Amino acid sequence: KKQLNKLIPVIKVEDISRVDHMERELLLVKVRAERETRAEALRMAEVFRAKVVDVSETSYTFELTGKPKKLDAFLRMLKPLGIIEATRTGPVGMRRGAQGFTVEE
Repeated sequence: KKQLNKLIPVIKVEDISRVDHMERELLLVKVRAERETRAEALRMAEVFRAKVVDVSETSYTFELTGKPKKLDAFLRMLKPLGIIEATRTGPVGMRRGAQGFTVEE
């Protein structure tokens, strides 16, 4: 609840879908990692360049950022191992190049 009170109000939104832009998402996914599947889970994470952010005796939690299709592919690869929980931010974006986003006051 404290985190909700810290949210900053949205001042301006700009549709950048028709200009040259970058788009990324963040995924946190917790997957079963029993003794026989631990190495396979780590191998998949390495292929996708995911970070291990938490480890327990029976699970790994991975963090991955990238384009939505990359995150979808990672989730498909992990599914046979058993996804315990997954959350993702949804897309965030920024224009490419030197031009920035400005808000007139």
